[in-house]
Amino acid sequence: MIRVGLLGPPDRLEIGRLSLRLEERGVEPVLLDSRRPPEFEITAGSVRALGEDLLALRGLMVIDLGLPATGDGTAESVAASRRHLAGWNAALEALEGRVRVVNPPQSHELHGLKPFETLDYQWRGLPVPETVATSSPEGFDRLPAFTHGTIRKSLVGGLDFTEAVEDGPTADRERLLAERGAVLIQRRIVGDNVRVFVLDGRVLGAAAIIPANPAATDSRRGESLVRRVKMPVATEQVVLAAVEASGMVFAAVDLMREGASGRDYLLECNSAPFFVAFEKASGFDIASPLADYLAARRGGTRSEALGPQPRR
Repeated sequence: MIRVGLLGPPDRLEIGRLSLRLEERGVEPVLLDSRRPPEFEITAGSVRALGEDLLALRGLMVIDLGLPATGDGTAESVAASRRHLAGWNAALEALEGRVRVVNPPQSHELHGLKPFETLDYQWRGLPVPETVATSSPEGFDRLPAFTHGTIRKSLVGGLDFTEAVEDGPTADRERLLAERGAVLIQRRIVGDNVRVFVLDGRVLGAAAIIPANPAATDSRRGESLVRRVKMPVATEQVVLAAVEASGMVFAAVDLMREGASGRDYLLECNSAPFFVAFEKASGFDIASPLADYLAARRGGTRSEALGPQPRR
């Protein structure tokens, strides 16, 4: 039987949904709890972790690499987390070319390289909001005054909420930087946050996530309405180019669609996105094509992977 690994905490809804879709296809889901000690064994002919031979899997979905939950912030616990992460990264790299891995380690690292990710998109000519990353109070003034002001974000994707930047004295900025170390300052785009799911070079669906509070700067906070949207061809090309540049096979791409101009601005690509709630709210099926992809041979189709299928 074909087996596909699902790496992440067992209570993550995405693991449950993907397990169901794989079983519907006659594929055995192999649950790999990333919060457990991985017990790696990597040799010239073996890549083992959590008691499983990863080379025997057809595909592996990386949902959460799971740094140790017992870390207390001490140098020793940070070092343990880094060893844990290094082990998984080494194991996943060793699978390259042998097992379908969604997504490879380098794509997960983008969450901790947010200034570079934004700059890389800009270098490639993709439309991104004007941005400055800074650990200095003077950095707040590197951007000109915009009609709707600016927002600040964490340098690590998903670590903090997006907030409006309040004009104030240097002391206020120094306190903020003392708390956070450094921040990302960006022109505020007033409009709709659009999330686009992409798999293997094609768009699975796009929807606007509209907060109930029109003044909200982060669609993850509070209640929101999800509405399907149609993307212009030019925007779809931007999305696919960003995913390819990020080295991802499967991704959720976040955009801001400016209300006044209708222009789409690229924000980021997410390598291990939550999709169960998105499926429910939008009606798009994300898990089924993802299960098909994971079960297929490298370079093959799902039917080639599963063999003759009964007629329905």
